[in-house]
Amino acid sequence: MDRIYAKDELRETVAAVMGEVEAVGTALGCRFEMSAEQHLINSGKAGPIRTSMLQDLTSRKPLEILPLNGMVVSLGKLAGVPTPICSTIFALTTQLDVENLKD
Repeated sequence: MDRIYAKDELRETVAAVMGEVEAVGTALGCRFEMSAEQHLINSGKAGPIRTSMLQDLTSRKPLEILPLNGMVVSLGKLAGVPTPICSTIFALTTQLDVENLKD
């Protein structure tokens, strides 16, 4: 996590993803106790932890891309909320998952 938050471009991408998640949730009637910005601040304090998806990738296990990101894309379509960042991440990570599980 610390490597992601150390780079402005990656931090901005994470913020955009969180904004899309919040927009989809709001369109579906969800209420959030914490803003996307506050989540971003809290996540930035996580330090040098390896996310579960990174651990799965390095262990050559199937990635959790569908429940973690694919659902945002699917629900966004249902709610009429654009999710361009999540859609791009979903497409690229799905292909990464296919390549990672070959052999």
